[in-house]
Amino acid sequence: MTVRNHFTDVFRWSTEVEVEAVEMFAAGLATMIPAAIGASLGHFALGMAAALGGMAVSGPLADFDARGRSAEMGRRLLSAGLAATAAALTGGHGVLTNAATILLAVIASTAGGYSRPFVAAATRFILFLIIVDGMMDEAGPDLERRSLLALVVVAGMVTAALLTLALGATASRLRAGTATADRGSAQPAPTAQQKRTRLKRSLSRLSGWQYPIRLAACLSIAALADRLWPGHHLHWIAVTVAILLQRQPEPLPVKTTQRAGGALLGISLAGLLLLYQPPLWAMVAAIGAIASARPLLRARNYLAYSIIMTPLIMLIFDADGRLGSDTLVDRLIATMAGAALVLAANRLSLRLLPEPEPMAAARPSSTV
Repeated sequence: MTVRNHFTDVFRWSTEVEVEAVEMFAAGLATMIPAAIGASLGHFALGMAAALGGMAVSGPLADFDARGRSAEMGRRLLSAGLAATAAALTGGHGVLTNAATILLAVIASTAGGYSRPFVAAATRFILFLIIVDGMMDEAGPDLERRSLLALVVVAGMVTAALLTLALGATASRLRAGTATADRGSAQPAPTAQQKRTRLKRSLSRLSGWQYPIRLAACLSIAALADRLWPGHHLHWIAVTVAILLQRQPEPLPVKTTQRAGGALLGISLAGLLLLYQPPLWAMVAAIGAIASARPLLRARNYLAYSIIMTPLIMLIFDADGRLGSDTLVDRLIATMAGAALVLAANRLSLRLLPEPEPMAAARPSSTV
């Protein structure tokens, strides 16, 4: 791919995935309501934790029929809920927590080779395991505090799921006569036996392990950096790796360029928030607006999506008021370091490991 084609893809506005207005409305409500409740009760950090739960399960569902929507939402709830639970149980133990997180991520990434839905579920599990674990740093080894935070996150997930399904069902009834096609049914789905056979065949070769190997290596380096330079918010390196690392290695993925550029501009937006310090009610309204735009931008252009999501995720991580100019710089450095790790891992994999067997891409997920 030429440089020109690469940057054409970076700025391309895709229309391949259908996004319904009701999904955007539900995503905004599912994020803004818990943030508003938390702010009104003087527990903004807990409100943002519940908002994160809502983000974990939101995303386009227009490609599914009524039954498929419920099944897909169930998969999202299960994978993200397991991630929050695992973060609560394994966190607060230093190096042991790092080891447990990497081990769980490797297990999930390996299981993801079973099918397309497993790919999306594994990606969501890995990402939210790392994000929720980072949110729980202040709780330390206190299992009760960690469990409370995980419960709040899961409550946000369940509320968002019910809200999305209810609004979607209402919109479908109002559309009287308009059927929603399940595009995933265009081709016959492989049987469970075929999926197991394919996974076993893949894992019998070195190429079948290249994604778990890249993931483990990048997360290990990210954990080491966080240990060597504590207090510099380098947990964000692991978050960046989880977002950018894809199952199929590429020398320079378009998504990596989009994420790096989006982070740079998004941190600039966060700096404006820090400079002007808007009132809390304005912050809650902005959070709702960003969350509403999230499903559309995620499906249309990842650069635009990254620009708005960067300050939102920073607010979730630093909802207790720790957001400062030094944090902005640390987050930018960590984002660039994570992107560099992904590029290095991809290049080494392409040079040293056999190419993996291609798998059809999963539907766009709700991951950050």
